[in-house]
Amino acid sequence: MTGLARGASLTLVTRALALLIGIASSVILARALGPAGRGEYALIVLIPALFQFIGGFGLEPSVTYLVAKRRHEARVIALTLVLASLGLGLLLIGVYALVAAVPAYLRYLQAAAVDPSLVWVLIALLPLTLAAQSVVAAILGLERYRIYNLATLITPVANLALLLALVVVLRLGVAGAVIAAAAAGVLGLAGAATLLLRVSSGRACYLPTVIREWLSYGLRAHAANVAWFLHYRADMFLVAYLAGPAALGFYATAVGLGEKLYMPPSAIGTVLFPRVAGASSEDARRVTPAAARTTFWLTLCLSALLAIAAWPLVLALYGSEFLPSVAPLWLLLPGLVSLAVGRVLSADLNGRGLPGSVARANGSMAVVNIALNLWWIPIWGAAGAAAATSVSYTAAVLLLGRRYRRESGAGWGELLLLTRADRTRLSESLARYARRRPATGVHKGPGP
Repeated sequence: MTGLARGASLTLVTRALALLIGIASSVILARALGPAGRGEYALIVLIPALFQFIGGFGLEPSVTYLVAKRRHEARVIALTLVLASLGLGLLLIGVYALVAAVPAYLRYLQAAAVDPSLVWVLIALLPLTLAAQSVVAAILGLERYRIYNLATLITPVANLALLLALVVVLRLGVAGAVIAAAAAGVLGLAGAATLLLRVSSGRACYLPTVIREWLSYGLRAHAANVAWFLHYRADMFLVAYLAGPAALGFYATAVGLGEKLYMPPSAIGTVLFPRVAGASSEDARRVTPAAARTTFWLTLCLSALLAIAAWPLVLALYGSEFLPSVAPLWLLLPGLVSLAVGRVLSADLNGRGLPGSVARANGSMAVVNIALNLWWIPIWGAAGAAAATSVSYTAAVLLLGRRYRRESGAGWGELLLLTRADRTRLSESLARYARRRPATGVHKGPGP
């Protein structure tokens, strides 16, 4: 488990840095735009993301999966699927043009107080956005975790710098925030492509057989991605329509804070996916339960701390006008703990070549999530959406766990309960940390 732990630790450190950057960006957006503007921006970003997930046809996980299987052809796979992603992006622009001509869609944007031209800014960049995802996914497939994590930081760092310039200094409002997101995406693609060329070798060429392999795996992974996205983000669209942009601003703030808990499971799942794809079933059977246990207890402890700190944290970061975000955040926390385990199980099943199982679990629970949102949002607003999300996340994990147990033979106890070896390793780690710390607050003498 050493390689997995090392990769997960490095990814976790990077996600922690990204967390700080994300919090800074969200504070800028909240303070500069207010609840209504924050909600408008959230929906503007969400619409292109929906098209990206629906029209991506599993490109991102396919690149990682294929490169993990055939690392010596990383440049060939990356170039072939980057070209495919550019074509898909152009196709998605055409599809959105048709959708944008539908009167019902324009009425929806009007009801949510969204400027259609700002959505077009990000839609026009879909080819580059898909290409950037493919490049970063290729680096992950190589298991070059240091370079992969560096590539993932380029876009958020650029976005933060551009938000400071366009939203804080120039006061361009929602339009400035959208332009910042667009420009940061372009910089992210350029940086990731440069890094991939550094860590891969061989001649880059277009190989048609890679397209067939992508479609073979990608279409199954695509169903899982779409189901996951609908399960994960359908509530945003419904809150905007049923409760208005200010309610969406509160809910987006709650989700943004709560999703910071997703950082450890995301890091572990990111590293676990290529490991399972390239490992024997015995190795996968060994590492996944340990990863699930660690993720569950870590997220549970962090969620308890966040529940305690939620009120003063929202007040300090976003101001008193965002305090209605606290109740939705509390209601989201049980679902986010469940989602943490689900991330590990999904990574394992995807790595086993079973993305259809992930798609069925998320798809069925997306239906439940939408039904509960339609019922509870008109009654409780953003809090109703949060409660619906927690219920559906937990149910999805139960379905994923049932399929994983059938494949691996592991029980729920192995997935959730810390073993004696886990406790011993934790105690040893804490003891080492305590020995490394100086006895007083002042560090004396040489040493780390």
